[in-house]
Amino acid sequence: GAFAQWLEKDLESAANWLADQESLQLQDELRPAVIKQWAKKDPEGAMEWTIANLEGTRQALAMEELIATVAAKDRDLAVKFFDELAPGVARNKTARIIAKEIFSSFPAGETDAGEDDPAITWIKNLDQGARDAALMQITDVWAAADPASLKTYLLSDLGTALADHQLELAAVYLAQKSPPAMMEWTKEIPPRKQEIFVKSAMESWLRDQPQAAKKWFVDLPKTDERRPVIIATYLDDFKYLNEDIAAERLRLLPKEDWQALDQLGLNAEKIEKIKELAER
Repeated sequence: GAFAQWLEKDLESAANWLADQESLQLQDELRPAVIKQWAKKDPEGAMEWTIANLEGTRQALAMEELIATVAAKDRDLAVKFFDELAPGVARNKTARIIAKEIFSSFPAGETDAGEDDPAITWIKNLDQGARDAALMQITDVWAAADPASLKTYLLSDLGTALADHQLELAAVYLAQKSPPAMMEWTKEIPPRKQEIFVKSAMESWLRDQPQAAKKWFVDLPKTDERRPVIIATYLDDFKYLNEDIAAERLRLLPKEDWQALDQLGLNAEKIEKIKELAER
């Protein structure tokens, strides 16, 4: 179209014209083409223009487009641009892009990552907003590539400060790598966070490998402090099952665990029916 031809001939003039338009819809429609083309030809100029002419959410979106374009060609320059951003929405959005690039070669050595791995060091040095955004992007990669170093991070001060939903995500990805190893590791987690990891990991295991998961927790010592959470997690979907299927599953549990049914919020009649069928 005409605007695309204008970009080819005089990119900066076309960009300045767009910035002066009152229609935000028009700006939103044309801005990605401006940013991507400018970032390919003159990344520094595109960065300067974005900072000078845009603000708020639109600046953040433009910065995300800009750094994604630059990262595809020059990771070091993209990291430099990211480092220059002040904490805020734009930095948080672009943290996901940089994290993906940095963790594409993780771990740096031929063996498992250590505390001084460049990717881990980068994560630790971020401000909280950018770090949270980055972790949402790469937790799955980290868990698959080197679960040991992720577990170490999660037990550090930075890790225990993460929001519950981030801990749940980490637990799910670690459980996908090796459910028994993940459940064994939950013994090391402080009580305040242990329930989150146990519940999330158990849900993932039950979903992916139900028979193996059931065998593991049925054989769990009755003295294991994690057992109540595990049993409650196993029973949780009983509220969606008919009595026959729920009773069949309940039979797998020792009778002393059946009382956990009373905590599900089911009506007393349904609970009694399930127990009665399980007795047969």
